[in-house]
Amino acid sequence: MAVSKKDLLEMGLQKMYFIENTITEELPKMMKESHEDKLIRALGYHLEQTKNQTTRLESIFQSLGLNTKKQKDPTFLSLVSEGGGGLKKIDDAYLKDMAVIEAALKVEHSEMAMYQGLINWCKLLGAEEEAKILEQSLGEEMVTADGLTMLAGTLMRSVVSEV
Repeated sequence: MAVSKKDLLEMGLQKMYFIENTITEELPKMMKESHEDKLIRALGYHLEQTKNQTTRLESIFQSLGLNTKKQKDPTFLSLVSEGGGGLKKIDDAYLKDMAVIEAALKVEHSEMAMYQGLINWCKLLGAEEEAKILEQSLGEEMVTADGLTMLAGTLMRSVVSEV
């Protein structure tokens, strides 16, 4: 059986749903490993955004009559295991915070690419309202990535000044 545009959208939404649910589980762990208050607050704020993004995805599944299930994404799982696995081995607080930011940025950029793809599929299918909902999530991911990048710059200046 041939795969349709709607099938591809559904599979992409299911992967995104898995990703957002996994991030909801992983962000508190990253917050525990972080030391910088601004980083902890940024991750906490993004946790709330992620919960809202999950709710938005559920509304899209419902409005398009698609199956709300989670489809594992091996690429994303490798990003999560790469980021979370090594944090406990880092003793230096600044270095650990930088590693948290690096891991988070990898995830954010992956999410941005996926959201853009989902927006494209929605537009191809004429699902303009759903595309607008996904654009809201994409915008949040972009703001989060920018904020993490700026925070990394601040932390790097702190580390360099101590050397």
